[in-house]
Formats: sequence, structure tokens, C-alpha cells
Amino acid sequence: MKKLLALMAVTMICAAPAMADNGWGLYGSYWKPSDGDDAFGPGLRIAIEMIPSVALELRAAYFDDVLEDDNPASLEVIPLDAMLALKGPLGDRLDLYGGVGFTYFLLDSNGDVDDSKMGFMLGAGLEYVLTENEAFYGGTAASLFLEASYRNVSVDVTAPGAAASEKVELDGLGANAGLMIRW
Repeated sequence: MKKLLALMAVTMICAAPAMADNGWGLYGSYWKPSDGDDAFGPGLRIAIEMIPSVALELRAAYFDDVLEDDNPASLEVIPLDAMLALKGPLGDRLDLYGGVGFTYFLLDSNGDVDDSKMGFMLGAGLEYVLTENEAFYGGTAASLFLEASYRNVSVDVTAPGAAASEKVELDGLGANAGLMIRW
């Protein structure tokens, strides 16, 4: 009896990752910081289901120059988001999700700026399943997603040749649209 229970426990532990709703995706990203210009860039999304309907969402995007054109400094930003998201179905192929998390901003400038900064973020989105295949890896799905986010952070930037730094508010709304592969 003990051997049977041990075998059942091992089987359940090994089967648990196959039942999870994990995935990765690629997307295009838009961001409008309050003290900056519209910024566009590519992004990567990873979803790791913690418990049913709750996932850890990890994102990384790249924005070349987010400062306004009249600012002599340039500012490259790579926001690394970690969000705890709650997901629920809206229909047979449509899911709604939303969550809150932190953003670790990697910063680079032609002037002087801190290399990194921490902020918070909020996000919500819709995911539409295009196709499902139960024959591969216990079931995979390809879906399109559209999401909105809000990031909050401010940084001090010193333009090249300037004596004093300028506080730049990078609070702003963003949007992501892309393709997600789930298994």
C-alpha cells in the first residue's frame, strides 16, 4: 500500500507541470511617459502559473529614447516587469487578466543617470485563443493578447555639459499587443 501511495504521489508531482498554464510571447509595446515622447519597442513576456488562475507574469521591453525631442539628453529604458496576475474566462476562447507588480528600470543616457531604478506597475489585458493542439506536450495553444499598463517612476537625468540634473517623470500609460504560446 505504501508503494502504491508513493507511486501515486510521484505521478502527481510529475504531472503537475504539464497541467500548468505556462507560456511565452513576443509583442510590440507602446509607452507614453508623462515627461517624454511616445516610445515604441519590442518586448518578451513569460507566464508561470503559480496556482490555477494566478500567474507570475514577467516582461521585458526596450525603448530607445523616451525623452522629448527638445531635451539634449537621450534616455534608453528597459523596463523589467514582474506582475502577479489573476486570470479568468470571458468566453470559450477569451480570457481577461489583471494584476499588480514591480518594475525594475534599466537606464542608459548620453548624459548622467542612475543605471537602474525601481517602480510599480498595474496591468490588465485580454487574450484570445487562436488555435489549440492537444497532441503536442500535453496541449498547447497560440493566442493573441492586447493589454494596457501603467508604470510609475521618476529619474534624475543630467544632460551632456549641464551642471544640474533634471527630474524626469516616467509615469505613464502603455499598451502591448502580441502573440502568446501556452502549454
